[in-house]
Amino acid sequence: MHHRDLQKTAPHRIYIQALNENGSSKDWKKSFLEDPNNKWLCDVPDEYINEITNTYGLADEIDNFNECKDIITHKIKSENIDPEKYSEVERNLPIAYGMIHARYIMSPDGIDNMTEKYKQKIFGTCPRYSCNNEPLLPIGISSQTKVSTVKVFCPCCRRIYEPRPPVSLDGAFFGPNVAHMLIDHLDILDHYLLYKPYVRTACGFKVYDPRFDTKN
Repeated sequence: MHHRDLQKTAPHRIYIQALNENGSSKDWKKSFLEDPNNKWLCDVPDEYINEITNTYGLADEIDNFNECKDIITHKIKSENIDPEKYSEVERNLPIAYGMIHARYIMSPDGIDNMTEKYKQKIFGTCPRYSCNNEPLLPIGISSQTKVSTVKVFCPCCRRIYEPRPPVSLDGAFFGPNVAHMLIDHLDILDHYLLYKPYVRTACGFKVYDPRFDTKN
């Protein structure tokens, strides 16, 4: 998916100051994660976000990162943001959270959270009949934002697919390595041995298909 397509589809719903039924302020992170479009994302603990080593370098990559981080961790309220910065901070909040998320899911606690989502088949199942509804894993084509939306990887046939139904989260929010980390953690490296490619037949005889020639 091209950069232009991603800009059209990526969700930029902003929850700076959502209100609950009583009219009191609800924190940004909770509101953001409650959006069904963001159900693939884990709830990154404030303690993880506040540890400076976990977010090192992100301030150089994301404009107004420190303000975004303080809103995410409830240190400041949106109304305390400089009015001239407000719209820019608002725009960068999902990106800041997503890039923190990409680091968190590589940590032991993050891997555990992603494992639970995998077991619940939050990321869907493989569309190939021979994979027997193998649960899929999220994967980003790039660790850079605005390159592509998140894809899904099947540990059985080892192919990458577009999520169904479509998911418009940026692939960088997951990165290219988490699927491999999860395969190792879940001890499912041998699932590819269960994969049996479709064999074309005619009158009971196998039909040669060069696409599945493993001799070359």
